[in-house]
Amino acid sequence: GKIIEFFSGEARRLQPSKVIETIAEVIALEMDLRMEAAAAAELKQNTKDNPHYDVPEVDWDRTSRQVLTTRWVDGISFKKLDEIKKAGLNPENLAENLVQGFLSQALNDGYFHADLHQGNLFACTNNKVTAIDFGIMGRIDLRTRKALAEILFGFANQDYDQIAKAHFDMGYVPGDQDYIAFKQAIRAIGEPVVGKPLSEISAGKLLGQLFETTSRFNMRTQPQLILLQKTMVTAEGVALNLNPDI
Repeated sequence: GKIIEFFSGEARRLQPSKVIETIAEVIALEMDLRMEAAAAAELKQNTKDNPHYDVPEVDWDRTSRQVLTTRWVDGISFKKLDEIKKAGLNPENLAENLVQGFLSQALNDGYFHADLHQGNLFACTNNKVTAIDFGIMGRIDLRTRKALAEILFGFANQDYDQIAKAHFDMGYVPGDQDYIAFKQAIRAIGEPVVGKPLSEISAGKLLGQLFETTSRFNMRTQPQLILLQKTMVTAEGVALNLNPDI
Protein backbone atom coordinates (compact mmCIF):
# COMPACT_ATOMS: atom_id res chain seq x y z
CA GLY A 1 0.00 0.00 0.00
CA LYS A 2 2.76 2.47 0.96
CA ILE A 3 4.69 1.78 -2.26
CA ILE A 4 1.60 2.34 -4.41
CA GLU A 5 0.90 5.61 -2.59
CA PHE A 6 4.46 6.80 -3.20
CA PHE A 7 4.11 6.45 -6.97
CA SER A 8 0.45 7.37 -7.46
CA GLY A 9 -1.45 10.53 -6.52
CA GLU A 10 -4.75 8.69 -7.06
CA ALA A 11 -3.60 5.99 -4.64
CA ARG A 12 -2.71 8.65 -2.04
CA ARG A 13 -6.31 9.89 -2.26
CA LEU A 14 -7.73 6.38 -1.83
CA GLN A 15 -5.30 5.61 1.02
CA PRO A 16 -4.91 1.84 0.41
CA SER A 17 -2.44 1.47 3.29
CA LYS A 18 -5.04 2.81 5.77
CA VAL A 19 -7.66 0.50 4.27
CA ILE A 20 -5.30 -2.47 4.66
CA GLU A 21 -4.44 -1.44 8.25
CA THR A 22 -8.15 -1.25 9.12
CA ILE A 23 -8.80 -4.74 7.72
CA ALA A 24 -5.68 -6.15 9.44
CA GLU A 25 -6.82 -4.75 12.80
CA VAL A 26 -10.27 -6.31 12.38
CA ILE A 27 -8.76 -9.72 11.50
CA ALA A 28 -6.35 -9.60 14.47
CA LEU A 29 -9.22 -8.93 16.86
CA GLU A 30 -11.34 -11.59 15.20
CA MET A 31 -8.74 -14.24 16.09
CA ASP A 32 -9.30 -13.71 19.83
CA LEU A 33 -12.81 -14.88 20.69
CA ARG A 34 -12.74 -12.99 24.00
CA MET A 35 -12.76 -9.81 21.92
CA GLU A 36 -15.73 -11.12 19.95
CA ALA A 37 -17.48 -11.93 23.24
CA ALA A 38 -16.83 -8.37 24.42
CA ALA A 39 -18.31 -7.08 21.16
CA ALA A 40 -21.43 -9.18 21.69
CA ALA A 41 -21.75 -7.89 25.26
CA GLU A 42 -21.38 -4.26 24.16
CA LEU A 43 -23.92 -4.65 21.36
CA LYS A 44 -26.35 -6.36 23.75
CA GLN A 45 -25.97 -3.47 26.20
CA ASN A 46 -26.62 -0.94 23.42
CA THR A 47 -29.71 -2.76 22.14
CA LYS A 48 -31.22 -3.81 25.48
CA ASP A 49 -34.13 -1.35 25.12
CA ASN A 50 -34.94 -2.35 21.54
CA PRO A 51 -37.83 -4.89 21.63
CA HIS A 52 -37.27 -5.76 17.95
CA TYR A 53 -33.55 -6.68 18.01
CA ASP A 54 -31.67 -9.11 20.20
CA VAL A 55 -28.13 -10.35 20.87
CA PRO A 56 -27.52 -13.67 22.66
CA GLU A 57 -26.00 -13.40 26.13
CA VAL A 58 -22.36 -14.47 26.51
CA ASP A 59 -21.50 -17.33 28.87
CA TRP A 60 -18.20 -15.94 30.16
CA ASP A 61 -17.41 -19.05 32.24
CA ARG A 62 -17.26 -21.10 29.02
CA THR A 63 -15.55 -18.48 26.86
CA SER A 64 -11.80 -18.22 26.20
CA ARG A 65 -9.35 -17.14 23.51
CA GLN A 66 -10.43 -20.01 21.24
CA VAL A 67 -13.99 -20.68 22.43
CA LEU A 68 -17.03 -18.40 22.43
CA THR A 69 -20.17 -19.63 24.16
CA THR A 70 -23.51 -17.81 24.13
CA ARG A 71 -27.04 -18.79 25.05
CA TRP A 72 -29.05 -20.77 22.50
CA VAL A 73 -30.92 -18.75 19.87
CA ASP A 74 -34.43 -20.10 19.33
CA GLY A 75 -35.32 -18.83 15.87
CA ILE A 76 -35.41 -19.44 12.12
CA SER A 77 -32.48 -18.55 9.88
CA PHE A 78 -33.04 -15.65 7.48
CA LYS A 79 -31.93 -18.12 4.79
CA LYS A 80 -35.25 -19.98 5.22
CA LEU A 81 -37.89 -17.49 4.06
CA ASP A 82 -40.50 -20.22 3.47
CA GLU A 83 -40.11 -21.50 7.05
CA ILE A 84 -40.34 -17.95 8.38
CA LYS A 85 -43.69 -17.52 6.60
CA LYS A 86 -44.94 -20.95 7.70
CA ALA A 87 -44.20 -20.05 11.32
CA GLY A 88 -46.55 -17.06 10.99
CA LEU A 89 -43.78 -14.48 11.22
CA ASN A 90 -44.00 -11.31 9.12
CA PRO A 91 -41.15 -10.80 6.60
CA GLU A 92 -42.05 -7.12 6.17
CA ASN A 93 -41.75 -6.50 9.92
CA LEU A 94 -38.48 -8.44 10.06
CA ALA A 95 -37.05 -6.35 7.22
CA GLU A 96 -38.08 -3.14 8.97
CA ASN A 97 -36.64 -4.32 12.30
CA LEU A 98 -33.34 -5.29 10.66
CA VAL A 99 -32.91 -1.94 8.88
CA GLN A 100 -33.99 0.14 11.90
CA GLY A 101 -31.73 -1.90 14.18
CA PHE A 102 -28.74 -1.41 11.90
CA LEU A 103 -29.31 2.33 11.44
CA SER A 104 -29.81 2.83 15.18
CA GLN A 105 -26.55 1.05 15.92
CA ALA A 106 -24.62 2.98 13.28
CA LEU A 107 -26.02 6.47 13.88
CA ASN A 108 -27.07 6.44 17.55
CA ASP A 109 -24.42 4.21 19.11
CA GLY A 110 -21.57 4.43 16.61
CA TYR A 111 -21.05 0.68 17.02
CA PHE A 112 -22.67 -1.75 14.60
CA HIS A 113 -22.74 -5.37 13.52
CA ALA A 114 -20.79 -5.34 10.26
CA ASP A 115 -21.44 -8.86 9.00
CA LEU A 116 -25.19 -8.88 8.40
CA HIS A 117 -25.51 -11.74 5.93
CA GLN A 118 -28.49 -14.12 6.15
CA GLY A 119 -26.54 -16.84 7.97
CA ASN A 120 -25.93 -14.51 10.93
CA LEU A 121 -29.57 -13.48 11.37
CA PHE A 122 -32.52 -15.30 12.93
CA ALA A 123 -36.24 -14.54 12.96
CA CYS A 124 -37.63 -15.01 16.47
CA THR A 125 -40.97 -14.71 18.26
CA ASN A 126 -42.84 -11.42 17.65
CA ASN A 127 -40.67 -10.75 14.57
CA LYS A 128 -37.64 -9.98 16.69
CA VAL A 129 -34.33 -10.11 14.82
CA THR A 130 -31.49 -11.92 16.61
CA ALA A 131 -27.94 -11.56 15.32
CA ILE A 132 -24.94 -13.83 15.91
CA ASP A 133 -21.23 -13.79 14.95
CA PHE A 134 -19.65 -10.57 16.22
CA GLY A 135 -16.19 -11.01 14.72
CA ILE A 136 -16.59 -8.01 12.41
CA MET A 137 -17.90 -4.85 14.07
CA GLY A 138 -17.79 -1.24 12.91
CA ARG A 139 -17.20 1.87 15.00
CA ILE A 140 -17.91 5.47 13.97
CA ASP A 141 -17.01 8.49 16.10
CA LEU A 142 -19.63 11.05 17.14
CA ARG A 143 -18.45 13.78 14.76
CA THR A 144 -18.69 11.44 11.78
CA ARG A 145 -22.12 10.19 12.88
CA LYS A 146 -23.40 13.75 13.04
CA ALA A 147 -22.06 14.39 9.53
CA LEU A 148 -23.69 11.17 8.27
CA ALA A 149 -27.01 12.20 9.81
CA GLU A 150 -26.73 15.61 8.13
CA ILE A 151 -25.97 13.96 4.77
CA LEU A 152 -28.80 11.39 5.06
CA PHE A 153 -31.26 14.05 6.18
CA GLY A 154 -30.13 16.24 3.31
CA PHE A 155 -30.79 13.52 0.75
CA ALA A 156 -34.19 12.78 2.31
CA ASN A 157 -35.17 16.45 1.98
CA GLN A 158 -33.36 17.16 -1.31
CA ASP A 159 -31.31 19.75 0.59
CA TYR A 160 -28.08 19.57 -1.39
CA ASP A 161 -26.68 22.65 0.32
CA GLN A 162 -26.85 20.80 3.64
CA ILE A 163 -25.11 17.76 2.13
CA ALA A 164 -22.34 19.82 0.53
CA LYS A 165 -21.79 21.83 3.73
CA ALA A 166 -21.44 18.61 5.76
CA HIS A 167 -18.77 17.33 3.36
CA PHE A 168 -16.77 20.56 3.51
CA ASP A 169 -17.16 20.97 7.29
CA MET A 170 -15.81 17.44 7.84
CA GLY A 171 -12.92 18.02 5.46
CA TYR A 172 -14.11 15.18 3.21
CA VAL A 173 -13.80 17.67 0.36
CA PRO A 174 -10.70 19.89 0.50
CA GLY A 175 -11.47 23.58 1.08
CA ASP A 176 -9.90 24.61 -2.22
CA GLN A 177 -12.58 22.74 -4.21
CA ASP A 178 -15.54 24.49 -5.89
CA TYR A 179 -18.48 24.37 -3.45
CA ILE A 180 -21.16 25.14 -6.05
CA ALA A 181 -19.83 22.52 -8.46
CA PHE A 182 -19.72 19.93 -5.68
CA LYS A 183 -23.32 20.70 -4.71
CA GLN A 184 -24.36 20.21 -8.31
CA ALA A 185 -22.55 16.85 -8.42
CA ILE A 186 -24.39 15.74 -5.26
CA ARG A 187 -27.70 16.80 -6.81
CA ALA A 188 -26.90 14.62 -9.83
CA ILE A 189 -26.66 11.64 -7.45
CA GLY A 190 -29.73 12.46 -5.36
CA GLU A 191 -32.32 13.63 -7.88
CA PRO A 192 -32.65 10.39 -9.90
CA VAL A 193 -33.69 8.42 -6.81
CA VAL A 194 -36.09 10.91 -5.20
CA GLY A 195 -39.32 9.17 -4.24
CA LYS A 196 -38.28 5.80 -5.63
CA PRO A 197 -38.69 2.63 -3.54
CA LEU A 198 -35.50 0.80 -2.60
CA SER A 199 -36.37 -1.98 -5.04
CA GLU A 200 -35.86 0.46 -7.92
CA ILE A 201 -32.58 1.92 -6.64
CA SER A 202 -29.28 0.29 -7.59
CA ALA A 203 -26.87 0.54 -4.66
CA GLY A 204 -24.01 -0.37 -7.00
CA LYS A 205 -24.89 2.47 -9.38
CA LEU A 206 -25.15 4.98 -6.53
CA LEU A 207 -21.80 3.91 -5.10
CA GLY A 208 -20.25 4.14 -8.56
CA GLN A 209 -21.47 7.72 -8.89
CA LEU A 210 -20.17 8.57 -5.42
CA PHE A 211 -16.74 7.16 -6.24
CA GLU A 212 -16.67 9.23 -9.45
CA THR A 213 -17.54 12.30 -7.40
CA THR A 214 -14.86 11.57 -4.77
CA SER A 215 -12.29 11.37 -7.54
CA ARG A 216 -13.41 14.58 -9.21
CA PHE A 217 -13.26 16.60 -6.00
CA ASN A 218 -10.14 14.97 -4.53
CA MET A 219 -11.99 13.41 -1.59
CA ARG A 220 -9.97 10.99 0.52
CA THR A 221 -11.26 7.54 1.42
CA GLN A 222 -12.59 7.52 4.99
CA PRO A 223 -11.37 4.24 6.56
CA GLN A 224 -13.97 4.37 9.36
CA LEU A 225 -16.73 4.28 6.72
CA ILE A 226 -15.43 1.27 4.76
CA LEU A 227 -17.32 -1.28 6.87
CA LEU A 228 -20.40 0.95 7.00
CA GLN A 229 -20.59 1.10 3.20
CA LYS A 230 -20.14 -2.67 2.90
CA THR A 231 -22.70 -3.40 5.61
CA MET A 232 -25.27 -1.00 4.14
CA VAL A 233 -25.17 -2.90 0.84
CA THR A 234 -25.45 -6.27 2.63
CA ALA A 235 -28.29 -5.16 4.90
CA GLU A 236 -30.14 -3.74 1.89
CA GLY A 237 -29.90 -7.09 0.09
CA VAL A 238 -31.13 -9.07 3.11
CA ALA A 239 -34.03 -6.65 3.70
CA LEU A 240 -35.07 -6.71 0.03
CA ASN A 241 -35.18 -10.51 0.10
CA LEU A 242 -37.73 -10.27 2.94
CA ASN A 243 -39.67 -7.35 1.48
CA PRO A 244 -39.01 -6.18 -2.12
CA ASP A 245 -40.99 -2.98 -1.45
CA ILE A 246 -39.22 -1.84 1.73
